[in-house]
Amino acid sequence: MVQRRAARFATSTYSREPGTVTNIIRTLEWQTLESNWKSSRLSMFCKATHGQVAVNIPSVVRRPSNSTRQYNPEKLTQISTSTDAFKYSYIPRTITDWNSLLLEAFQATSLECFKEHLRRLQLETCFYPILIAFVNTEHAGDVCTAVSALWISPADQ
Repeated sequence: MVQRRAARFATSTYSREPGTVTNIIRTLEWQTLESNWKSSRLSMFCKATHGQVAVNIPSVVRRPSNSTRQYNPEKLTQISTSTDAFKYSYIPRTITDWNSLLLEAFQATSLECFKEHLRRLQLETCFYPILIAFVNTEHAGDVCTAVSALWISPADQ
């Protein structure tokens, strides 16, 4: 709601027609606040798991003891919760998002490459890929190889 009001204010567009604010946000190329929060949580968790910040990860966070067909060495055991207050707190919510990441996110050589992968992942939730290619991007001397795509929004179809 705050972001939608800010978009109206930033563009001085106060029309109440359906879809107006959504189109304004797309034009401004703003990420949703929810996706920004998710990206920040995952980035902080990545830093914590690699010892880049002085945040202790609780002992209840551990790797699964069994391997599966789609084994991901960075996957963590989901913490069982009995209340919504704990379920949506930082650690359980972040573990759920962490486990949903692709293996290539964990192969990032730097935090900037990890954030670049998260940015691409956020695009996938808003747009459909129509052309997929391997792309090398460089961040502070690190080359991040990732799958990139040409995206088309659902409104453009």
